[in-house]
Amino acid sequence: MAYAWTAIDSDGFILESHYNTISSIFPSALRSEVFALLHGLDSLPRNSKITVATDCAQLLSLWSLYNLDVTLIKVPAHADDPLNNHVDALAKAAHTDSHLSFRSTSELLRYF
Repeated sequence: MAYAWTAIDSDGFILESHYNTISSIFPSALRSEVFALLHGLDSLPRNSKITVATDCAQLLSLWSLYNLDVTLIKVPAHADDPLNNHVDALAKAAHTDSHLSFRSTSELLRYF
C-alpha cells in the first residue's frame, strides 16, 4: 500500500512532493488517503493556511466528523487533473522505490 502528496503555491507551482509505502495487512484506499493527508499536514509550518484537494469522498466525510476548519475540495478520480495524476504517479512509484522509510501507524495517527 502506498501514499503520496504534493504541496503547491498559490500559482500552482509544485513546492514539495513525497511518497512512501505503508505496511498493512488490511490495505485500503482510505488508509492511503489518510496517511497522505496526515503526512502532508505534519510537513506544514505552524499557522499555515491550506486547501486540500482529494479524489476520496470517504476522506471528506471522515474529516467533517472532527469539525475542523480545513478546506477540502473533491477532484475527479482518474480524470485529467495534472496534480492528482502527479500524486497518483508518486504513489505508484512508491511500490518500486528502494529508498523508502517507514513511520509507525501510531506516530502518524497521533492527530486522531
